[in-house]
Amino acid sequence: TEVVNLADTVCVIQVPGLGDDVQLMKMGLLEIADVFVVNKGDKPEAQELKLQIELALQTNPGEYSRALRQLGSAFAATYSGPKWTPPVVIVSALRRTQGDQLLAACDQHLAFLRQPALDQALKRNRLRHEIVWRAGARIQDSLNAELRAGGKLASVLDACVSGALTLDQAVEQVLKGK
Repeated sequence: TEVVNLADTVCVIQVPGLGDDVQLMKMGLLEIADVFVVNKGDKPEAQELKLQIELALQTNPGEYSRALRQLGSAFAATYSGPKWTPPVVIVSALRRTQGDQLLAACDQHLAFLRQPALDQALKRNRLRHEIVWRAGARIQDSLNAELRAGGKLASVLDACVSGALTLDQAVEQVLKGK
């Protein structure tokens, strides 16, 4: 999920003939993808898989795009810009075809994200997540050091191990810095 939240454009690659079409719905791939890619476009089943994905997108339309879901329901409720429906692009690595269409689809999605109504909100959201993640990592490192034997909070861990404190009580003590 972290990668999905950090990436501008998420391409979900499907291969025909593997029965993955049924798995699309179960795995939530419809909600993750900004662009669907059907690889092995040289196989006859590729067109059928493309149609199945497009049908799934039509019969299960999300209220808003992945980017809007990241920004939350309050933002999405006020958003009045264009909608994004993930395109489905068939490519063939064997024949080296349709790569330009895939790049064009990714460029179109990036242009959608760069519209003024979304660009700053997405940047702010990503930076907020990054700050929280980095601060959390530093806090974890500090707490681990303080809970080790001889550390400032080692007595709290000792009390929890002996049963004098419950886990919730120990957490409260740690948060109070005792």
